Amino acid sequence: MGWFTLAVLATIFYASTTYIDQYLSRKYFMGRPYSHVVFGGISNFMFLPIIYIAFPDVIAIPASHALTIIGVGLVFSISAIPYFLGLQKGDAAAAMPALQILPFFTLILGWLFLGEVLNWVQMLAGAVIIAGAILMQWDFKAKKFSRIVLFYILICAAIISVHLVLLREIAQDTPWYMIAFWFAFGYCLFGTIITAISRQARYTVYKTLVQSKGRALAIDFIQEILAMIGICLTTVAMTSAPTATHVTLTLGLQPVALLLLSLILGRFIPEWVEANTLDRVFIYRLIGAIVILMGLYGLIL
Repeated sequence: MGWFTLAVLATIFYASTTYIDQYLSRKYFMGRPYSHVVFGGISNFMFLPIIYIAFPDVIAIPASHALTIIGVGLVFSISAIPYFLGLQKGDAAAAMPALQILPFFTLILGWLFLGEVLNWVQMLAGAVIIAGAILMQWDFKAKKFSRIVLFYILICAAIISVHLVLLREIAQDTPWYMIAFWFAFGYCLFGTIITAISRQARYTVYKTLVQSKGRALAIDFIQEILAMIGICLTTVAMTSAPTATHVTLTLGLQPVALLLLSLILGRFIPEWVEANTLDRVFIYRLIGAIVILMGLYGLIL
């Protein structure tokens, strides 16, 4: 299976987690993104024995290498804070296209630290993808961007780009399951740090567990499973893709997947997914999605 197929599959899994994140963030953690990260840490902690039982050699890794992967997990978990804040302030289908600025950050970091370059056709394709994402992000009713949402998502994108470049570097000589194990350890570690220093986070997590009777944690665990599958697919794609930016640009399909999910699932589970209707705004967003697909076609030529 080629890197492009793997990256597309990862995008589908990432998109499926976004609406779950938005539901949990708004229902249980409104204004308290740190507590949401703690929940993610608990879910990732539950991954550790499962991965270890399946692959006991995950601990047969140099300490320095393990610490590097833990650092990748920490970076990714930090990006979750502005990500959750962005989802609380805006609709996921409109907010997430802003993440398509990721290729710009990834290209700069890849050029600085990995010596990666793109040819002019691929750079043009990347610009088309970003343009399509901007079109999907635009609020056609207010005729402006949601600045606060854009602010949070851009911070998230900058942090995730660091995560992706580091992941590209370590994925070359490290099995995906080792990365998954120590990545989950890093996410769990960040959640533990927040729990230790934030009384409010501890209270919110305890209150949520009691009031939801564990339902919130069960939903979060499912979300984290989907996210971990996406991360593993991304890791494997990174090993064979020409550059980290190729994978990042392919993840630009996520706004398309989110748009389709909002159209379909919004009718059945409106408390989870804000439904889109076939109005003028949807048509504009659909045009943006088509532009993104055109850019992806140019990327893989």
